Amino acid sequence: MIPSSMLYPKNYEFKIGFDKIRELIKSNCISSLGISLVEQLTFLTDFDQTLKKLQQTAEFKRILETLQPFPSSDYFDYGVFLLKASKIDAWLSEEEFHNLKLSLITIEKILNFFSKKSEEYPELALLSVGNYLNPNLLYEINRVIDEHGRMRDHASPELAEIRNLLTQQQFRVRRIMERMLNDYITDGYSNDDANVTLRNGRLVSSFEYPSVI
Repeated sequence: MIPSSMLYPKNYEFKIGFDKIRELIKSNCISSLGISLVEQLTFLTDFDQTLKKLQQTAEFKRILETLQPFPSSDYFDYGVFLLKASKIDAWLSEEEFHNLKLSLITIEKILNFFSKKSEEYPELALLSVGNYLNPNLLYEINRVIDEHGRMRDHASPELAEIRNLLTQQQFRVRRIMERMLNDYITDGYSNDDANVTLRNGRLVSSFEYPSVI
């Protein structure tokens, strides 16, 4: 097969206006992963490959037109997270673990979708063949990261103990601040509606000097 680079000049894409089509497709991508794949698109010279891509496109067009419940969110590039986690002494943040979890859930939904509709969408279903999601991986991540993307208090005994101590210390500090604030209010150094609140993980008071007319 003759390489496409030998059949078309380097500026062929611009001559036929495909660069505008590429940008239009990119503008409709819902993830950075999709944008990256669009940027890698090249012209095909093999008839069978071209026909296969057209069939895949037609099948997915039918999915969109019939408004079937195909997963349409949480498309993160999980490869970035796995690469980072594979390095020695590296770790993922809560947000990265949460995004990885959402990515795995999306993959699981896609595999289930095509396993049930392989006859209706045979070409797209073939793309899922050989792909397997270990349920234990998702289970373990879910055991540590909650639905809001925060590490669960009981992810480990050590973490549970630390967070329990922090809660106790916050309660103790709050009581001290409330007593001090009450004294200020009683002595007329603060407005009656002043209070102690938690802001950005820190205890603060709305202490203000009363207005003097």
